[in-house]
Amino acid sequence: MGSRAVFRQLLRLLEDDSFPQYQAAACIAIGWWFPGRPSCFNQPYMSGLPRDLSVDIQAGQRRALEREGHIQNIFVKDPRKWIRERGAEACAALEILSMHEDLTVARIAQSDLLSEVPDYLRNGCPFPDPYIRQYI
Repeated sequence: MGSRAVFRQLLRLLEDDSFPQYQAAACIAIGWWFPGRPSCFNQPYMSGLPRDLSVDIQAGQRRALEREGHIQNIFVKDPRKWIRERGAEACAALEILSMHEDLTVARIAQSDLLSEVPDYLRNGCPFPDPYIRQYI
């Protein structure tokens, strides 16, 4: 299963308010591994969690904030530089950013996917991802 599919599944869990403990787990996982949802750490489902999770929560929130700072400082200001840093995973990384909660970030990612990845709407990201070759 690719990172996009994992991220989409975590987003589904995050949005399903019938199980707050799953929302909290999805938030922590997203914070550790994916961009785009730092605000989840401020939601009610994050309160009242077992104390033994506090280190994981703090570390996940810290990683999320660091990643979001990088996205704001690099991706928003210079998307090409950010894309080069992703290497062969550029297209998949843009797909994940296209689901970002910050609409500016999401729009930039969507625009790059549509303008730079041939037949993206029909075929999605190619594998292996040759997209980055244009920016090296």
